[in-house]
Amino acid sequence: MSELEHYPDDYSAIDREIERAAMVCGFDLNSEHALRELLAHEVPHLDTPQGRARKRLRGLLFLRLKLLNEEKADAANGMHGRT
Repeated sequence: MSELEHYPDDYSAIDREIERAAMVCGFDLNSEHALRELLAHEVPHLDTPQGRARKRLRGLLFLRLKLLNEEKADAANGMHGRT
């Protein structure tokens, strides 16, 4: 089992952190193009609140995608809802 097995219950907490980081760095979460670009390219290290928030946002988005993929895989394998 994954270390992240209990995270599906906490999607809303991750989503709030994603929204907070996006707000700090001025990122538009509604832009599919911007999301794809952020996920496709490493964020340069910028020692500013906006730079740190953008790096955090990228990491949180990857975590969210990983959790969604795990949930889909578990559902496909008949494990959805098991602890």
